[in-house]
Amino acid sequence: MPEPKQIFALPAGGTARFMRGEPPMGSVSFAMLCLRLSIQYAEVAEQNLLAEEQAEEIARALTDGGKVEAKDQEEMSEITAAVVSITAAAFALDAMYGALRPIVNPPVAEGCKRAPRYAQVMELLKHGFKVSGRDQGHWPAELAWLFGLRDLGVHHGEELRPLVEAMRTDQVLVFAPVEAEDFSAENARRAADFAKEVIGHCMQHPKPITAGWADMRRSSLESPNE
Repeated sequence: MPEPKQIFALPAGGTARFMRGEPPMGSVSFAMLCLRLSIQYAEVAEQNLLAEEQAEEIARALTDGGKVEAKDQEEMSEITAAVVSITAAAFALDAMYGALRPIVNPPVAEGCKRAPRYAQVMELLKHGFKVSGRDQGHWPAELAWLFGLRDLGVHHGEELRPLVEAMRTDQVLVFAPVEAEDFSAENARRAADFAKEVIGHCMQHPKPITAGWADMRRSSLESPNE
């Protein structure tokens, strides 16, 4: 029988190495994979955002003694999509840190060895890429916000908390758990856009030590939804 044809499947941002006499080698860039996931699910969260008209229609049906059909459990909800988008945005930046730390090897200041993960990520970005305080001065605060939400999901405690006001119109007042406020379509969009901003800027403004890494992944950033 003829030998089967070899096919190598690489996702966007993946890399492979073929050398005579050695087995094929490859890896996946989780930074790019998770960035794509974050952007995709931010759009899904926005598509499933409860509109004012829908909330008022539900309120009218309940007032008139009608019934409101429960949402199909198979259908993606705003909070479900937002959880995916927000955590994927944090994972993308964390994966970028993990991939580049051995390359950049940023110095660790005395007393900062236990710095929060977002602070370590920011330190690596400053040493590995052309990052200015004038143009990227908001990055530390946004990283702290994003990783704070990531930590809420990773270390979530299921306890009863006061409901928060999610929507107010002339006809209806909608309350929801605080998790729905944290993991909202608005925050999903903010997280996805920020991750794309950081990775996009770094891809376009590498320092010599990160230029090769950026060159290999830049094309996958140009079409993040494919």
